[in-house]
This record gives sequence, C-alpha cells and structure tokens, in this order.
Amino acid sequence: PNQNPVKLEPSWATCEGDHIVYTFDGYDWDTIDTWKQPGEQAVWRIDVLQPGQYSVILSYGCRPQAAGGVLEVSAGPSSLQHTVQATATAEQFARFPAGVLHLEPGQQRLSVRILRGTGNELMRLNAVYLQRIGVRS
Repeated sequence: PNQNPVKLEPSWATCEGDHIVYTFDGYDWDTIDTWKQPGEQAVWRIDVLQPGQYSVILSYGCRPQAAGGVLEVSAGPSSLQHTVQATATAEQFARFPAGVLHLEPGQQRLSVRILRGTGNELMRLNAVYLQRIGVRS
C-alpha cells in the first residue's frame, strides 16, 4: 500500500483478445506478448488507496520493425495514449514514460489496449509502474 511506485506484474493481468498471452519466463522476464490487433488488452484489477495523479511507466521490449503502434492506458474515466518505441530486441526491456493518469479511490480496472498495431507482435510488456506524483519514494 505504501509502495511508490507500484509495479503491476504481467502475471497479475487478465489477457483479452485472440493473440495476446502471458508468458512465464522466470518472474523478472515474464511478459504479455503476441498481441497485434486493435482491441487486444491486458487488464489489472487495482485498488487505489490514495487518489491523485500517477505517472505511468511501461517496461517493454519491441523489435525495431514493430515500433510505431499506439496503446491506450486507461483506468476509470482517465486515459492516455503511448506510441510504442523500439528497443534493440523484443527481449531487451526499457522503461518508457507513457503519461499521467488521474486515479480515483477504490477498486477499478486498469487496461493497456492496442489502438493501432503494425501487423506484427506489438511489443512484450514486462511491467506497468504507477508513480504517485508529488509523493517521495
């Protein structure tokens, strides 16, 4: 509850769509992957104890030829869009600031959904970090 940032693990998500899957690879290397079509999404059930502004950081790997797709991250009425950037390989993860969400208190769904893909696997999502703004770690 007092963690800042909070790390949302891939294994905690529900995958929705024809291609998207969770792949176990030793915890630190787990991913949500093979997603490629608009509407495919990963959904976490979260319980927001402290409402406010949260910076969203996505940790993922993306092959250079697959970069350029667009994701929507949303929770409640708040949403943001992120253009997927390339890493050296799909297995080399980097953290990318995606934007800011306003989170209301209580239980809700946080989703990461493809808005526009590139026809191939969009990326391999390794974690979602929520960093409450204005609070020291």
